Amino acid sequence: MEAGWKFCLDALDALKDDDLTRTITIRTEPHSVMQAINRQVGHYAHHVGQIVFLAKHFAGEKMANPKRPQEKVRRLQPPSSNRRSIPALAHTWT
Repeated sequence: MEAGWKFCLDALDALKDDDLTRTITIRTEPHSVMQAINRQVGHYAHHVGQIVFLAKHFAGEKMANPKRPQEKVRRLQPPSSNRRSIPALAHTWT
């Protein structure tokens, strides 16, 4: 995996300022180099989400979200006299 990231980062390092405004074609559609980079980063993020989804699925309850110790939670909450209730938001769907 490291070799793949090295390949990607080396390609980005090799780009010059003039390269960023060039137009390239991806699947018959024109893109600026900046658009292509953004598209690829979004593509990577999609795959990371897939990996996390599968990891959670296969790990089941073993991969629960860690909880903060209670004393930290209490310290972050305002004193009870300063707490205000938040009214429920009404949703209107049309």
